[in-house]
Amino acid sequence: TGDRSTNPRGNVVHRWLKEKDIIVWNRRLVFGQPTFLTHKESSIIDLFMSITVLCDPEMRIFTDKPLSSDHKTISFSF
Repeated sequence: TGDRSTNPRGNVVHRWLKEKDIIVWNRRLVFGQPTFLTHKESSIIDLFMSITVLCDPEMRIFTDKPLSSDHKTISFSF
């Protein structure tokens, strides 16, 4: 995904995704762009996944559409 921080839970998820050959679209389409943001930290915790290749996928993480949440608005289409 391009996230700079890791933790034991994230490592477990990462291994599971690799074992199951699951595609994480964040990594392919918006590498390194955080989906969660506070005044102290940012992270990529909202993942978009599939088990098959999608036709013309598009993903966008919006910075100008607040949700009244620490999570960003995300659009994913295919």
